Amino acid sequence: MSAHYPCPDCNEAHATTATSCPSVRGFVLAWQVRNRTVIGCAPCVRKALLREAGVSSLIGWFSPTAVILNPVFILWNLARAPFIRDDADKLARTYEKFGIPAPRAPMTLASAVAILSAAMVAADGRVEQAEVDTALRLGAERIPGFDAAGFHAALADRKTLPDAPQLAALVGEKLHRDEALTVLGLLRDIADADGSFDASERALLERVGQAMLRASADAGALDGLVAQGASPDTGKTAPA
Repeated sequence: MSAHYPCPDCNEAHATTATSCPSVRGFVLAWQVRNRTVIGCAPCVRKALLREAGVSSLIGWFSPTAVILNPVFILWNLARAPFIRDDADKLARTYEKFGIPAPRAPMTLASAVAILSAAMVAADGRVEQAEVDTALRLGAERIPGFDAAGFHAALADRKTLPDAPQLAALVGEKLHRDEALTVLGLLRDIADADGSFDASERALLERVGQAMLRASADAGALDGLVAQGASPDTGKTAPA
């Protein structure tokens, strides 16, 4: 089943496994714990665990709680990395958990938008009601069959969502260019719904756009979307 989705990291091998990748970031008196899901070929998933361990060893210490949790997460990721193997069953469960259609089934725009919209709402670490309302309203207006239930489910599981750029790479080959731009325009409007388009939201939109538009190499459209907050198809309905 997994052979039909490319690895979102190398884009050469097939996605064959999935795993969790815990991390912590300290902000002096506050901290943030994440347990993101990594999907890809076994070598890339191993590299992702090792990469997170390396990044955490540099920037994961800056609060008292982080000082306690960070060594545990670093050792946990380092210890698991050598044992990552192809695991079709775990990959299938991960796809099912996040509403990603089986690779042999047609990838629907609605299923991808539900997860990507939830990821954008949570990009800055907060769930703003204005962004949730905008996602539901504009999603229903622009995306035929927008999966509101899937959006809420993904938002509830936001701490374990796959990386949005990874998902964008997985679905990008299944979407036409105009569908991709519709999704990116929706994500931009969600990010701006609370009146603040912050650095984390900008970075996520850029990474998702680069992954999704890779096939068409339409960097100009992405630059305009990020800089101006408008896409060529803003307000239009995506093709069914």
